[in-house]
Amino acid sequence: MFGARQTWWAMGCFKFLRNKTRRLRELSAREWALLGASLFLLPVTAIGLRLLGLQRYQLSMMRWARPKHGTVGDSGIAATQAARMVAVAARYSLLGRTCLPQALVLSFLLQRMGLNGDLRIGVRQEGKELKAHAWIERQGRALNDTADVHERFAAFGGPICPALGGAAQ
Repeated sequence: MFGARQTWWAMGCFKFLRNKTRRLRELSAREWALLGASLFLLPVTAIGLRLLGLQRYQLSMMRWARPKHGTVGDSGIAATQAARMVAVAARYSLLGRTCLPQALVLSFLLQRMGLNGDLRIGVRQEGKELKAHAWIERQGRALNDTADVHERFAAFGGPICPALGGAAQ
């Protein structure tokens, strides 16, 4: 039968699943919609970036990023919910777990809600390697990253592709 180690492992799995299902039951309808869209869009975006490249993929997303009709309510809360659901989806997605697909999906979701967000790309040098990172800013605040992202990465002067989720400069 089960030994002490197997019983401990089974109980740990049960508690983990119970906590996850409790959290899922607590999601609002909008959060469910954002999570479902993110789970679908992350792999699509990762594949689209590989096939089309950033610029062509952004242009193709613009066709679908038209705002839906309806009210969002508190735009700050809606933007934060979208960022959180994209992050949750990225944890469980097989493709699109890196920063650029996540930022593009978040930008797309914000546009669909009629909200603006700027796609920012920054770089830093670590030894001989150049590291790049992408995130979304809304009203000068990073939505899908920590507040110190500007200290960790030197961002390009303006948002990338202002027509898709970026304010015109």
